[in-house]
Amino acid sequence: MRDAPIHRPVTIPNLAKVLDSKPYHLMAKLIKIGVFPAPNEAIDDLIAIELAASIGIRLIIIGNDDDDDGFTPRPLPTKPTPPVNDFRSTKYEPNKPRHSNPHQPPC
Repeated sequence: MRDAPIHRPVTIPNLAKVLDSKPYHLMAKLIKIGVFPAPNEAIDDLIAIELAASIGIRLIIIGNDDDDDGFTPRPLPTKPTPPVNDFRSTKYEPNKPRHSNPHQPPC
């Protein structure tokens, strides 16, 4: 069994490079065990280790054990945004023309 180091987050493309496999082969194996990740989604460390062990490779995961994925949420706006003025904000009157175009004669 050979050792293969990989950095966090463990994604399908990164794992495929480390395991010398094709990403779709790994996706097929994950689907067989009931895991349905997106192609660039980070997968759980234990699942990645099990997947590597099934191929005969001992996976060594390098990186912090915290859940920090580098994503920083955008701050909320400090003042409320003005309401959108669209056609639904006006009352419908059946006898009144909806659009008044000075270049077009009335019906």
